[in-house]
This record gives sequence, C-alpha cells and structure tokens, in this order.
Amino acid sequence: MLWLALLVTLHILWVWITAVRRGVSARRRQPTETTVQPAAWPFVSVIVPAWCEGGTLEHCLNSLHALDYPHWEAIIVAGGPDGTYETARAICADWEFFRVLVQSPRGKNAALNQGITLTSGEVLVLLDADSRMSPNWLKALVAQLTADQPVACGDFLPLYETPISLGLRMEQIAARGIEHYTGLQGGGGIALRREIIDLVGKLPEDVSVGVDWDLNARLAMLKIERIFCPQAVLQTEISTTLRDYFRTEIRWRRAHLNSLVRHSSFFMPNLLALTKSLYIYFLTWFIVLTGLGAGVILIFGPHEIRLMAPILWVSLVAWLLLRRAALAGAVAAYTNQLRWLKLVWAPALLLGATLMAIIPATLTLKKSQAHFKGPRHTRST
Repeated sequence: MLWLALLVTLHILWVWITAVRRGVSARRRQPTETTVQPAAWPFVSVIVPAWCEGGTLEHCLNSLHALDYPHWEAIIVAGGPDGTYETARAICADWEFFRVLVQSPRGKNAALNQGITLTSGEVLVLLDADSRMSPNWLKALVAQLTADQPVACGDFLPLYETPISLGLRMEQIAARGIEHYTGLQGGGGIALRREIIDLVGKLPEDVSVGVDWDLNARLAMLKIERIFCPQAVLQTEISTTLRDYFRTEIRWRRAHLNSLVRHSSFFMPNLLALTKSLYIYFLTWFIVLTGLGAGVILIFGPHEIRLMAPILWVSLVAWLLLRRAALAGAVAAYTNQLRWLKLVWAPALLLGATLMAIIPATLTLKKSQAHFKGPRHTRST
C-alpha cells in the first residue's frame, strides 16, 4: 500500500501547486476597478420578500432607508405568524417611497410576483430580508446595467464570521474571482432591467426552493448575459454552523436536481452534459456503494484481502477531501492573504457535509417547503 500512499500524496501536491498558480494568475488578471456612472440614474424598485423575518427585517429596512440613490422605491412583501408584517408596517410608517404588502404563505416567487405587479421602476432589484448594505450599494449594482448586460448580481459577505461561514466565503471568492462565474446568487441582490422581467414572464410559483438558481437557468436558456458586480457588496446571514449548512444544503440540492430535471433539455442535452451536471451526485453514490462494499468485504471477505478494500475506500475519501482543501491555497494566492490557510480544513469539511446532504436530498426529491428558515441569528440587537 506504500505505492498508493505515495501516488495520492504526489497528486495532492500537484493539485495544490496548480491551485496556487491559478489563484496568482487570476489576481494578476484582475481588471482595474473603475467607477462608472450612467448619464441618468434609472428609477429603481427594490422588492423584499419577508416571511417570518421579524428578528432581522429591521436591520435590512434601516440600511435600505439609508441608501444613497436619487430615485427609487421599496416594496416589502411581509408575512408570517411571528408578526413580520406588523413589524414592517411599524418601521416604514413614516418613510416615503416604502410600501408594505401582506404576504400569503405561498413561497418566495409568489411574494416576488406580488411585489413586481406594483412596481414602476425601470430596474427591479430582488433583495433578501436578511441583507445589510452600505449607502452606495444600490448605485454600485445599478451602474453596471446596460442594454447588453441587463442583469447584475452583487457580492455578499457573511454577517457573522465563523469557520463555516468563512469556508463558504472562500467558495464564493473562488467561484467569482478565479472561475469567473457570473450566475445569479440572491445573497448579493439581483438587479434586472424591466424588459427582462417582461421577457421571462411571471416567476414560476411552483418553484418553492432555489428560486435564484431557477431564474438564472431561465435567463441562461434565453442567452441573457448576467454580470457580477464585486463593488456591490452587502452582508447577509449565511450558515455559521455545520448543522445550519447541512440543513440548507439538503434543501438546495433538492432544488438543484429538480431544476436540472425541469430544464433538462438545456442542462443535459447529451451524455457529456448530463455527466457534468450530475457529477457530484454520481460521485456521492459511488462513495456510498463502494463504502458498503468495503464494509461487506471487511466482515465476510477472505482474510488476505479483508483490509485492502477499506484502505482503498479511505484513500479515495482522503484524496477527495485533500483535493478540496487546496481551495484555501487558491484563495490565499488570489487575495494575497495568508489568513485563509488557517482554514485549510474548512473546504474539505464543507465538501464532506455536501456529500452527506446529497444522500437524503436525492431520496426525498418530492419533499419541499414553501418557506424554509435557514440561518437567522439576528433578533432585536
């Protein structure tokens, strides 16, 4: 088995070297940040769906009220048994350009549709209720929109820094800065020119989970360009514990698989695309099945090979996790901040949790919730 350990070690070393080189290369290719302002700022409608967000909505609304933007309105679609609607009404009572609607328990897309019907903005911004933004956030987001780039997505930082939330931040940095992923993620806010909403039509209310992913998929199918705005940064409440992350990942993986099925003609038109889209799910069940096989061999197999199968299986899992740990090296090289190396174990831990979450997610694809309360730690403080 010495040869196997040596082979795994050499390959992990090569993965780390490659990751660091990619991080350095991406840092050197970073464009110089320039402040571009449109000749005239468009009128913007910000829509905030809030269900059972009484503990965090006040912070969101206060930061919204402090935005530095010339012409805009806010539509708050609030509801839930915790008094979120009443809270929103009380906060916004004396604020001009703020309207509060009662949200029925039909999910996020239904709330967004409800808000969209009452908007009058040239640009619509979809914002989560746990967001906290700086006064210049909206300008930074809207300034990037053009006729050729009609959809923009902002960046987000974890409101509470823990190894888990910082591990997720590493994934965000790698995806956006190194891989140049421009798909939509609602955590940073999504801005769309009104004609895009008119083109895609009403948001599908039967999609109760993963609405950002589904919207991104629909825009991709229409070949509508989406851009990422790193200057439009806000804070949001992402998972801070492994338990939070595991629960959220089960929900998201169900949504991801259902969206792939819903848009299968686009995402899986051939065998290669299908394999790419479902790779992590195939990998998960391969690990599960080979693990079970290794356990059977350990118990019932011939004495001379009884230990070989479990060792091979453990080597496979270790290889996968150590490869993922190289993400810390890539991010440290990209940001030129060695502090990320202190969390070298976090990406591997999150990958392990994702693989574990895929098991119940794939076995319960039909299970969904119109409302899911993930990490929400804020109260009145």
